[in-house]
Amino acid sequence: IRGHLAALLAHLGTAEATSTGPVSSSEVVPAGWNLCTVVGVLLGYPAAYAFAMEGGAENCLALTPLRVFTVQASCPRIKDGLRVQIYSFSIPESLCTELKEVLDAWCDELKEAFSAQTDFVDLCISSEVVSLPAVAL
Repeated sequence: IRGHLAALLAHLGTAEATSTGPVSSSEVVPAGWNLCTVVGVLLGYPAAYAFAMEGGAENCLALTPLRVFTVQASCPRIKDGLRVQIYSFSIPESLCTELKEVLDAWCDELKEAFSAQTDFVDLCISSEVVSLPAVAL
């Protein structure tokens, strides 16, 4: 993961230094990258999936109990009563106990960051366990 992020940052730094226009993500060649992992890290998820790319990602979590975390808030600046899903991610339920401290720290950091802004109100962090016949990574 560190190698992927270092390569991405190096690419963006070089592109920014040599380009007069916007840098397009299409310029990044992700050969051998696990994009699910990179995206999870960049979005700040407390746990990011990492799996062998050779086997493919097709339904590797099908019918596995997953704990889905959803973050929602209201945005009265746009419209009173408008509830917005900020993001959602899942982890295998079997890992919740092992990741409890990480998840609790993420929750506390999110609440702290949320309280430092005024555009969104009524933060709601919820979770539920689901088992799906197909899971897109």
